Amino acid sequence: MGRAAFERRGARRGWPQLLRETLLAVQLLTFAGMAGAADDSLSLPVAPIIAQTLLDPAAPNVAGVRLDVAALRALYDSRSSLPLWVTAPDLDARVDAVLSVLRQADQEGLEPSAYRIAQIEARRGATDPVGRAELDLLLSEAVMRYGVHVRTGARRPRVSIPELPPMVVDPDPVPIALEIAAAPPASVAATMAKLPPQSEQYREMRALLAEYRAIAARGGWPVVGEGPKLTPGTVDPAVRRVREHLIATGDLPADGHAAAARRDVYDDALAVVVKSYQRRHGLDADGAIGPRTRAAMSVTASERAMQIAANLERMRWLPEDLGDRHVWINIPDYSLRLEDRGTTMLEMPVIVGRTKWQTPVFSSEIRQLVFNPPWNVPPRIAAEELFPRAAADDGYFAAQGITVRGGTRVASAGSGISDGGMVKTTPRRLRQAPGPKNPLGRVKFNMPNPFGVYLHDTPNKDKFRLSSRSLSHGCVRVASAPTLAAALLGDMPEWDEARRKKALSDWSTRSVELRSPIPVHLVYATAWRAGDGSVQFREDVYDSDAQLVRDIAKPRAVRPAAAPAVVESSPRVVAAP
Repeated sequence: MGRAAFERRGARRGWPQLLRETLLAVQLLTFAGMAGAADDSLSLPVAPIIAQTLLDPAAPNVAGVRLDVAALRALYDSRSSLPLWVTAPDLDARVDAVLSVLRQADQEGLEPSAYRIAQIEARRGATDPVGRAELDLLLSEAVMRYGVHVRTGARRPRVSIPELPPMVVDPDPVPIALEIAAAPPASVAATMAKLPPQSEQYREMRALLAEYRAIAARGGWPVVGEGPKLTPGTVDPAVRRVREHLIATGDLPADGHAAAARRDVYDDALAVVVKSYQRRHGLDADGAIGPRTRAAMSVTASERAMQIAANLERMRWLPEDLGDRHVWINIPDYSLRLEDRGTTMLEMPVIVGRTKWQTPVFSSEIRQLVFNPPWNVPPRIAAEELFPRAAADDGYFAAQGITVRGGTRVASAGSGISDGGMVKTTPRRLRQAPGPKNPLGRVKFNMPNPFGVYLHDTPNKDKFRLSSRSLSHGCVRVASAPTLAAALLGDMPEWDEARRKKALSDWSTRSVELRSPIPVHLVYATAWRAGDGSVQFREDVYDSDAQLVRDIAKPRAVRPAAAPAVVESSPRVVAAP
């Protein structure tokens, strides 16, 4: 083909596609040369089909499923499109070994059908080149998808923070496929068992999932349902269901139930158990079985297992190294902990975002503290809340120490106001000066993130007494900001107690760059096993557990290490208290 003809073909078919076709032609010549040197009747007929399948400019469709083409191309390009699996003399044993692990993907909280089990089964006996090529591709894609998903999550949100290197990086799927394919069939299970996180916390959560699924398989437990509040001394048939529920969940020994003089009487002994149950579910431990406690006692064992599966997935989103010293914020637990080499140095309640202003899940690092910070009001809050208040009260902004910036009327380029040209108004921005009415309080903790959220103090301390604290616009309010500031400044002796007190003696703004930035992890954990062995559950304040489990059945595509990642973030939250 002459150069002009080649260029015309490239313009007509598209250069990427033409280059792929040219590469295929070269590969076919290579295969033909290999055939002359060695008679490999198993691999040579399959390799061109693999190459042609992966040339599809869109994601190739094999056996009714669209494959993760980027990872497959990287894998087979490294092998000149030679098959990875189907030339093995013990192919059946290898397929059995791989499928045995994939069928148990639900033990990791994953959806087995997402790993092409039915399609692999349908082609495992294929003798024609097309069927064998498809089997090879399906096996490779299945182990690569499983390997990435079981390590870093099937639905992990990708949060891009330009100021920081990625804290969680997907494993390269290509070496995963090569290692599993090279393992003897008897070693495949052990090889794939190394893929999930190996932390003790992850293993405990996986065991918890199996435990609750077993409870559900045995029939679960009685649910209490709605009804009037039950308090000690109450006589009600529902008390019997409460006892039966608490026995099934392991909170009440069966002999304690049998020893009760009347099982429909809410006695003091039962109240002690109920309070323990309430603490285990993050509820007010007052012994009264009101709407929230009844709601917790109405969650089925199957639903609890689902909740655990969602949290097992979220555990895979975490960095393997949280940092020797780090801040851990659990959104549905409304809590903050400062950890130092496995020891909790500081713990306090927090207030998090309400449902329509959700606090996002991500990891970053606290780099800066601001004493007496001003508040630059996000446009949405200004438009929805503050400007309407000012419209109803002319003195509102002045009373709150809020200044209005912008709002200037300017003529657009090429026109004049006097002759009827287009006029635009710059956006009005609000800024609240530091002071006792500023919602950021005395200290703000800045951390790089694409959501514009941060930790901060608050002048409204009374809200921390509430057991349900999803009240903010997305940022995290901490109960004792000066105490947290002192702990984070611990390795900066120049910021001793006297200097910190001086910084808080007036309302002058001072910023402090931390000498050693502190990793911070905002997590959404609604189920976990605590250090004392108790199983903790929290209300799913953002109603995300069930949706996440449904999404796991439609996992994300995997990409080779060199491929650019698509940034998928949680719903954007603007900086707001």
